[in-house]
Amino acid sequence: MDFRIESNERERLEESIIRQLSTLYKTRRGSIPMHRDFGLLWEILAEPTPIFQNRFTVEVVTQTEKYVPGVAVDYIEYIDRGDDGIQAIVHVKRR
Repeated sequence: MDFRIESNERERLEESIIRQLSTLYKTRRGSIPMHRDFGLLWEILAEPTPIFQNRFTVEVVTQTEKYVPGVAVDYIEYIDRGDDGIQAIVHVKRR
């Protein structure tokens, strides 16, 4: 699965916030000692598409609220890339 981070706001997100979100979304939950809750559950990638999209949305929203409190997930757009899988475009906004 591939993902991209976008903001619907006219003002651009700072590089540090984009880096924080990217690190959060690329990290497998449980892989960082002393911070086992940081990251996303990769097990949901094996779920059927509708279940995956629902669980992934909940996971991204919950983890973003917890670890990057300056932004909120506005919505997630899913694009089916055929044999290349699904691309998730996470749209965020400032709180």
